[in-house]
Amino acid sequence: HEMIEDWLENSPPERRLSLWLGERLEHGTKTHNVPHLAQALGYSSDTTIKLWISGKSKVPLRQITPIAHFLNVDIAEVLPYWLSQECPDDEHLYRAGTRILSVWEWMLVSVARDVYGVE
Repeated sequence: HEMIEDWLENSPPERRLSLWLGERLEHGTKTHNVPHLAQALGYSSDTTIKLWISGKSKVPLRQITPIAHFLNVDIAEVLPYWLSQECPDDEHLYRAGTRILSVWEWMLVSVARDVYGVE
């Protein structure tokens, strides 16, 4: 997954997901914006998404995969921020989340294991 931005890592843990999401939607393309995400998730208005971005409401775990698909990113990029949202006092949990491999990274690890005969 992409490198974690310093500003996000230095943000309050409980706000990392909302800030990450807001950054991608507010500076996104014409199709990657708040109203389109709301529609893609089946909401009749964009109020819920705006509450997530403002930090007034938490993003439910069940929405992490659809959000990742909508933004065309690997879920491994989003999950650490969700962990921070849910357990802001546990920096170890967040750090463990940042070590989750994307599907492409996992493919490289799998090939390396085959080459070097590691099970």
